[in-house]
Amino acid sequence: MVLLWSCLLCWAVVGCGPTDPRESVQRLKLTPEEIQEGQRVVRLHCATCHGVDDKTRESMLSPSLWAVREHYIRKYPEPEAFVAAMMAFLDHPKTESSLMPLASEEYGLMAMLPLDEAQMRAAVRLICAGHVVRPSWARAYDKAHAPCYE
Repeated sequence: MVLLWSCLLCWAVVGCGPTDPRESVQRLKLTPEEIQEGQRVVRLHCATCHGVDDKTRESMLSPSLWAVREHYIRKYPEPEAFVAAMMAFLDHPKTESSLMPLASEEYGLMAMLPLDEAQMRAAVRLICAGHVVRPSWARAYDKAHAPCYE
């Protein structure tokens, strides 16, 4: 009986894993070379539409990479699943498989990218590992999109 109460107390204090899904993907550690390649691909192929700086939402052509990451992390908290899911979407973007249907309505569906698998994987792993800018309007975004995460 004491062991049961000890286990319950430990579970209540420590929990059964990360309480925030973002903590899981932060286990994905990239080498400096991987970061450099991911940043190169993002700068050349993603930044124009997804805005990697602290752009206003009104000036963007598509959701920020930070917002995309938030949606993928909540659905796929393990790095391998995150990377596989995002790679599958980027390989064949479809409205039905989008994790951001409101963004698809607002901006239109993302076009296919002229990237090979290695380039795409470099960008996706960079995003998964959290190498994206959290914009100043992130708190308002979280509040507005809370129903998406339930």
